Amino acid sequence: MILFLRSAELVLLASFSVFAPVLWLLGAIATTGYCLSSFTTLLLPVTLTVALTTTIYTMNAYVSGHATPGREPLADIAVPQTLCAMTNCLGYASLVFTPIPVIQQFGLWATAGGALTLLAAFYIVPIGIRLIRYQPRPVVEGRLDHRLGALGRWMLRRPRMGAISWAFAFLVCVAGSAGFR
Repeated sequence: MILFLRSAELVLLASFSVFAPVLWLLGAIATTGYCLSSFTTLLLPVTLTVALTTTIYTMNAYVSGHATPGREPLADIAVPQTLCAMTNCLGYASLVFTPIPVIQQFGLWATAGGALTLLAAFYIVPIGIRLIRYQPRPVVEGRLDHRLGALGRWMLRRPRMGAISWAFAFLVCVAGSAGFR
């Protein structure tokens, strides 16, 4: 993570944002009198993974320098990040309707963990960025960025070629998956 963030302060901030929802979840579980079972201990890596992706996406909004000028970087990602978290939570919430109690409990707490990861990323990261007075570096486009951007512009000017490329890639995937019977 240090290679991506390039600052020990930012790594500590990201780590705090990743581990806080896990601690909050464990506190909520203990407060309500539930106990972790051998199955529900999976909540910890699940919540850590969701928290890591949520935090990295939110941190990237601040450190990339790609934010809309004059707007809070969080404003640019709030809607897609919230929709992603809601989709995640809905998937876990569906487990509550199974007849197996341990899976119901897992679904309930995984839903809570998903909501807590969004809460942590949206509150801890912006506050931490302000506290450490982080200023994003100017955006410098690298060779890969330049080439991928050029490819995207080329595909936009030639939509038929894009459709043919997509169809070819799809056929390769179908042909490759035929061998997995």
